[in-house]
Amino acid sequence: MKSALKTILILTAAALMSAGCGGGETVEEEEPPAVVEPAAEEVDSGDFEPDPLLESDVVAWVYEGNEGGKPRLLTVDEGLLHAVIHQSGLRCLDAQAGELLWTSTLEGNPLVADGAVYAFDSPGNGPADLHKLEAATGRELWSRDPDFIERYNMVHLNDRLYLGVNLEMVVGDVEPDTRISIIDPVSGELTRQVEVKLVPRRAFRLFTADGALYMEGDDLHRLRAENLRRSWSWEPPGERLDAHVGFAGGLAVISDRRLIILDAAGGIRAELELTTDGGNLSAHGETIYLGQDLDEGQRHQLSAVNVDGEVIWSKAFPGRIDSLAHSGEALYAVGVREVEGVWGYIDPVLAQYREAGQDIATPTLVYSLYELDPASGERLRRFDTDFPLSNLLAAENHLYLGADDGRVICLKP
Repeated sequence: MKSALKTILILTAAALMSAGCGGGETVEEEEPPAVVEPAAEEVDSGDFEPDPLLESDVVAWVYEGNEGGKPRLLTVDEGLLHAVIHQSGLRCLDAQAGELLWTSTLEGNPLVADGAVYAFDSPGNGPADLHKLEAATGRELWSRDPDFIERYNMVHLNDRLYLGVNLEMVVGDVEPDTRISIIDPVSGELTRQVEVKLVPRRAFRLFTADGALYMEGDDLHRLRAENLRRSWSWEPPGERLDAHVGFAGGLAVISDRRLIILDAAGGIRAELELTTDGGNLSAHGETIYLGQDLDEGQRHQLSAVNVDGEVIWSKAFPGRIDSLAHSGEALYAVGVREVEGVWGYIDPVLAQYREAGQDIATPTLVYSLYELDPASGERLRRFDTDFPLSNLLAAENHLYLGADDGRVICLKP
């Protein structure tokens, strides 16, 4: 069904940013913030002996039908695993058995929520229809034509679908266009639209955390989901947020070499200085997991911090940590490092260049799945692969791994 235009409400950025209370005041600091010191204790050091993952009895099933496309695991809900395969489209698997249930060629910005999958025709910058599919069957429920060229991100909250539209440059006769659109998930109709004019003009993105809607543009704004008016705004110390994660009662962000923990009203609950730029964040309950590169990428530090800014533990890993997930009583991390010897992964593209006579390094890499004690950071187990792992998803007491060669791997509890 092609949806019809319903009610359009166009607001200026001034109305968007001036409505609501002026929260987000910072707390006066009586002393400098604590520093997350580099970890001295190595989680995995010494000689490397591989423990191949696929030879372990923890593997429940392996799905190999993605023909080499890199899978990005989206979500597991009600026994369904949804993933998007690079340049191939959507896949839905039985999460318990690993059997393929349905496929779709849709690939653009997929989102799974409330028994449905939303995705655009393509991930490009041109016009593309938005489709809603039934999560269990892949049956199309509706589609709608865009009325603008869009660079979008999409979030779902409180039975509403929000599209952030970002076109910062003139394309042909199309003027710069930045707006937030609210779509009725049941009908696919546009119900509200708000123009966002940021000065200087820059991209913005929408995200949800702790049941709230946020917009990151020039500043960080918490928006009221029903009318897109501002609850509060906060100016990060850096030009942007390098990472963010929500937890019960607030939001943790990384900006300008600082970990800043905000409460629900936008006030600073805690602030810690970091030793390196960037980083990645994950959270479980009232614990925030912080990842930082050390020694120019030769080591990676993983720290557990409570929501009041107290560092619980810090550990150093060889190489880097790419993704984290919390399942049951364990914390899982995917790491990659260079090793000596013949067991491991060598990038076939780099190997071809080297075989052709070019002086290109072809390091041997090992991808490892670490199982850690969340309370102490101690390593419980480690499994290794000689193929790249792309991402990690914990759901319904199982652990799911995406591999760059197209495989999806399910691990038992």
